[in-house]
Amino acid sequence: MISKEEAKILLEEHVSDEYQLMHAQMVAVVMEEYAEKWHITGILHDIDYEEFPKEHPLKSLEWLEAADVSADVLHAIEAHAYNKTGVKPESKLASALIAVDELCGFL
Repeated sequence: MISKEEAKILLEEHVSDEYQLMHAQMVAVVMEEYAEKWHITGILHDIDYEEFPKEHPLKSLEWLEAADVSADVLHAIEAHAYNKTGVKPESKLASALIAVDELCGFL
């Protein structure tokens, strides 16, 4: 995959219109924020497991709600422990977390 810098160079080689350059940058920023949310979800999904394995993920949900973590991230973390919480995954974020969590467990 090309880097962000290489992508910007490629964009500037083919696009000179200021609006199109600005549009590309705006779309990139929004897409990056979306990816960042998924990244943060991955980081936080098991933060209580070491200290509270029997309560997992319920303890982390308390902490994260107090930290003002967004509802969709809380849902994904709650749903990734469906057998304990009964919360079904209702978003791509929740489904992806479940799948990636299991796959990474194999690795």
